[in-house]
Amino acid sequence: VFRPVNRIDKNTSGLVLCAKNAYAAPLLSKSAQKCYLALVQGIMPPGPGRVDAPIARRGDSIIGRCVDPSGKPSVTEYTVLGSGGGHSLLACTPVTGRTHQIRVHLSWLGHPLAGDDLYGGETALISRHALHCAVLRFDCPPDGQHRRVVSPLPADFAAACDVCGLPAGDELMLMLSSILPPG
Repeated sequence: VFRPVNRIDKNTSGLVLCAKNAYAAPLLSKSAQKCYLALVQGIMPPGPGRVDAPIARRGDSIIGRCVDPSGKPSVTEYTVLGSGGGHSLLACTPVTGRTHQIRVHLSWLGHPLAGDDLYGGETALISRHALHCAVLRFDCPPDGQHRRVVSPLPADFAAACDVCGLPAGDELMLMLSSILPPG
């Protein structure tokens, strides 16, 4: 039986946590934390930021979402890791888990994900939205031992970073070492 603990949007790359059994699923769900890498259009100021903006369905769409006062509370924390080539590379941690949360929040800030044509991104640099679940931290049942898993960027995302002069390989993995440290 497939028991995904977290989910990722279609065309998002990276890590998905699955439970081996029904006992482990809620324990993993309670402890799981994720960090996504996002390549956004435009130059964002260096350092950390936080978006606290409610998200709702966009009009009659069953897919699209938007920031709307009538939406559900949604919080995304991020750190700008670097900028270049008209783009910025961010490490994003969703505090809540709304559909398309990171994509909607960054577009609302005026910095849609590269390749995300649903939320205003251009597809010239990459043909899908540039979002990758890079770090996953969780407590492993039954003893609660802390685990941390890291996934390197896929080739298309790494190539987009290279074009922009942004870290993509070992330098990026070193930057990620301080994000969601184990225990």
